[in-house]
Amino acid sequence: MEKISHWIYDLLVNAGVSEEWAENINMHVLLIGVLLLLLLLDLILRRIIIGISVRLSSTSKTHFDDLLVKNKAPRNMAHVIPLILAYQAIPAIFLDFPATEVFIAKGIEVLAIVLFLFIIKSLLHTLKD
Repeated sequence: MEKISHWIYDLLVNAGVSEEWAENINMHVLLIGVLLLLLLLDLILRRIIIGISVRLSSTSKTHFDDLLVKNKAPRNMAHVIPLILAYQAIPAIFLDFPATEVFIAKGIEVLAIVLFLFIIKSLLHTLKD
């Protein structure tokens, strides 16, 4: 993984860019690339999961799945995979910045807790309805 995350760094250093600038540029390029991929993945997963949920709820005779869709439970659950992948990508992106890596990891952990609370909230609203 280190070779992949330092590919741009190696190119920049070989081109004569200082190591400090190469580290910063490498980190920013990796961060932007991973964020774009995660946003695309989130969009695709959300459309797939919501589409499947809507089709299942329209064909079933129970109202529970209709209420799940109404309370946005599938939409909230679709964010779990991109969040896990973002957490896994942190060490590769912030390889040269260990203090930032810890800070970003804690931020993603907080986002995971908030997402978990949104999922629980949507499930509780479904049970209430």
